[in-house]
Amino acid sequence: MLVTFFRLSEQERQEHYLAKSTSDILKRKKLAIGTAHMAVLEDDGTVSAYGDNSRGQCEVAAWRDMQKIAAGDFHTVGLKKDGTVLAAGDNTYGQCNVGEWSGVAELFAERNLTTAFTQDGGMLVAAVKPEAVQAEKENEEAARKERAFVAKKEQEKLLAGVNARTAAQICERIEALLKQQQSVSENNTARLEQLLKSSPPTSFGYKIVNGQAYILSYTGDERDMVIPETIEGAPVTMIEARAFENDSSIERVVLPQSLQIIRKYAFRGCVNLRKLDIPDNSNLKTIGECAFENCERLIGTADSLSQKRLVLPNGIQSINRWAFAQCQSLQTVVIPESIQTIGFGAFSECTSLDKLWLPHGVQNRLGRLDLIVDRLNCLQWGAPSD
Repeated sequence: MLVTFFRLSEQERQEHYLAKSTSDILKRKKLAIGTAHMAVLEDDGTVSAYGDNSRGQCEVAAWRDMQKIAAGDFHTVGLKKDGTVLAAGDNTYGQCNVGEWSGVAELFAERNLTTAFTQDGGMLVAAVKPEAVQAEKENEEAARKERAFVAKKEQEKLLAGVNARTAAQICERIEALLKQQQSVSENNTARLEQLLKSSPPTSFGYKIVNGQAYILSYTGDERDMVIPETIEGAPVTMIEARAFENDSSIERVVLPQSLQIIRKYAFRGCVNLRKLDIPDNSNLKTIGECAFENCERLIGTADSLSQKRLVLPNGIQSINRWAFAQCQSLQTVVIPESIQTIGFGAFSECTSLDKLWLPHGVQNRLGRLDLIVDRLNCLQWGAPSD
């Protein structure tokens, strides 16, 4: 019998060891891979996870006494030695609704689905039908419209309570002030502005909470929309979620100095919005998730539309995930030193963006910049010279 001996190189030995180790892990079901994340079951029953955690799919550090793991697109599940199941990550389709499972023997996950077989041969499924997800979205949209309708009715009720005599007096007062416009003093001008500001805007749905006004909805059709500084004497500090979503009439928005928070989806889908006026002394601190997503004509905050530059105010601390995603006309964005966090995909699919100015020294706070913007070559450090 002919026997041939040969010697493996160091690289070949390493590749052989890696292939064998990976094969062993897979055979023992110790590795679970999702769309952009990976979980590993350690020998001591703990679980480690790596990769994209935008939906919490890697939050498994506290898991103990695990015997098997599995992963879907954006969720991770694990089978404990006592037959119960843990889950982390996206639950849009109910794939993480496993908290009441027990007596589980086998566990599987794929896409947006979790299944298991029990020790007595039964089958468990964690998922909801697509129609249920759509119904939830429709219910949410219906609730938003109902809030806008109720706000409008409240405004109409308020206006209906003003008697004809009071309305005539207001009209006479405004007419008198307009006739004196050429000779009015600065003090009288300020009084006129205060008079106009003190009247509740009829085109905005709002609520007053602890002395602060929140914008809920908008029923007007103005191309240049000015959000008031105060409503009923209360400073406007928040634009609520979905307040202006999919409003195609708005081309310009003037934000008040008092505004602190723009919540998620507030201006999403405002496809004709071009200009966002933010005062230099703005108190704006937070721009919510998808707040300006798909504002495809948005070009900036500069006085000149030809300048095409979005300058965020000093004091801004948080730009949440996908806040400006798909703003395809943005060319230059300037972010101040006050920034603390920028979320996943905040400037993704901004196809015209060629300059994203970031202050020196913020990279340690922001983490991986390739998860914020599609093209790293558009990053500029410091501040623009002009």
